[in-house]
Amino acid sequence: MFLSVIDLKFTYWDWAVLIGYLILTTWVGHRMSGKQASIKDFFLGGRTLPWWAVSGSMIATEISALTFIGVPGIVFGLQGDWTYLQWGLGSMVARFAVAYWLVPLYYEKEIYSPYDFMGNRLGAKVKTLVTGLFSLGSVLGQSVRVLVTAIILREVTAMPVELCIVVIGIVAVAWTLMGGMQTVIWTDVMQFCLFVFGGLLALFLLVRGLGWSEIVALNQVVVDGVAIDKMRFLDLTTPFENKELRYTLWVGLLAMPFQNFTAFGVDQLNTQRMFCCGLGDAAERGRRRPRSPGRRRPPRPAVADPTQRTWPPSDQDVDGALAELAHEAERLADRADGVSAADWSRAAPVAGHDVDVTALTVLWDAVDTAVTDLRAAESTLREVRGRP
Repeated sequence: MFLSVIDLKFTYWDWAVLIGYLILTTWVGHRMSGKQASIKDFFLGGRTLPWWAVSGSMIATEISALTFIGVPGIVFGLQGDWTYLQWGLGSMVARFAVAYWLVPLYYEKEIYSPYDFMGNRLGAKVKTLVTGLFSLGSVLGQSVRVLVTAIILREVTAMPVELCIVVIGIVAVAWTLMGGMQTVIWTDVMQFCLFVFGGLLALFLLVRGLGWSEIVALNQVVVDGVAIDKMRFLDLTTPFENKELRYTLWVGLLAMPFQNFTAFGVDQLNTQRMFCCGLGDAAERGRRRPRSPGRRRPPRPAVADPTQRTWPPSDQDVDGALAELAHEAERLADRADGVSAADWSRAAPVAGHDVDVTALTVLWDAVDTAVTDLRAAESTLREVRGRP
């Protein structure tokens, strides 16, 4: 029955776009499957994804079926125009703030959510609280989004809403399990490209068919005796002039940055994607423990030949040995900074779970080097003290 309904509402172009998109996303999920060798690969994409892909994924995540249906309805109900776009200015301010203040903090250690960071700074109870609040809000929010998507699918296919919800859930879970965050992000990138291409194509066809002057003229309307310019995109009205809820520049610049700072900075839905970016050399060095101004690495001293030393050792020999030990201790501390807490935890064998071989190798190399350096330092000290 529902196929006949689709035939009435779907053209060949609609079928081509839908089937092509499903095939492409399934192929991406298949290519990514089997490449998740560890928890880091599954949840963080191995931290190998380019920044532009992560950015496109975050934008596609913002635009859900609820956005397509809800925003036009709200704007139309308010006899709206393009002033809704002013809220985007606050969103941009918030993104720069998150990039400047929060992203460097999140990349200090290998964490999987902003709630891990809160737990490290404020304790396990705070982490449990914020995780629970996010989970509750996410369940409520995603339920509405899935329902709206199911309603759209019902209108196209005539299937019951309950069945549409089941189909959407199965497809989403299957694609995610096939390749983890890499599949999710690259699927979002394709969705973002589809949004941009579809919008530009629609604008091109509209301008070519009507002409820009005709479009402007059609958007000059009169509602309830009031002339409205629906092409307006800037509203400088202050709350003192009109206390009604409006999309004004001041709301966009003063209120929306706080809302979006929360959405992009501490909401797992968006921050999960930020954690997947690859680290360049400069960023990797930035993850190391910052050196305080008073904590300078001592220069590596030139230690005298042991055969030329006399007993008792001179002050110069003792100072040289102590400087050598200080240098080695500083170097080992820097090397230890390169081994994150996640590497230590993943390298530890847990009953019933496989050991992360890569993390264990990195950890073993660091420990082996540390032992060798400490033995050399101990030998140096013994020689200075004149022991065999």
